[in-house]
Amino acid sequence: MRIRKLCIVVGSVMTFLIGVSVPMTVVHADESTGTIMMIEEGRVLNPEAIRVVGYADSDERLPERSVSEISEPLRLEPTWTNPNYAGGKTRAVKEAACTSAHYKVITKVGAGGGYSYRCWTGSGFYYSKTAFDTWGGGVQTVCPGRNKGAIYYQGTWDYGDHWKWSPLRGPLPSNASNYCYNFKDGLMKYRAVMLN
Repeated sequence: MRIRKLCIVVGSVMTFLIGVSVPMTVVHADESTGTIMMIEEGRVLNPEAIRVVGYADSDERLPERSVSEISEPLRLEPTWTNPNYAGGKTRAVKEAACTSAHYKVITKVGAGGGYSYRCWTGSGFYYSKTAFDTWGGGVQTVCPGRNKGAIYYQGTWDYGDHWKWSPLRGPLPSNASNYCYNFKDGLMKYRAVMLN
């Protein structure tokens, strides 16, 4: 008899709790609009090919300070490739689907760790609920290729809500698609990309 009364009480409490509106924090997942997508991410095997050749226009408020030219094609080793761009390649082949025409964000990995990249294509806006991993380093260079784009960034040391958009860069003509823009402070993280 005691167990039956307990079941009735527990059932009544559950019915009450289900009927009560409890405020909940909504966590937004990664969002995108348009057709923007990451092609791949991986390692830059020859970062010495990215050479500073001049400075960005001084009359603009720029987070970047210098312009680089890629003196030889970047050798990229993908660690992840979007299945839409894998084209039947095996992981052993590790051919990059990313070209000089695509939008690249190049990140310096922590002390002596080299450089990584993320390669983007399409048109629209991609927003990540958390910043992309900088592996103890930060965004060094943005190469727009034949795209017009920007990243939403802040300093890796900044834990406030001080995110801002980099200037829109590109598109570069096909004969100049090997130019990049370097951040004056290489300790930047980013969480969104806007293209075209």
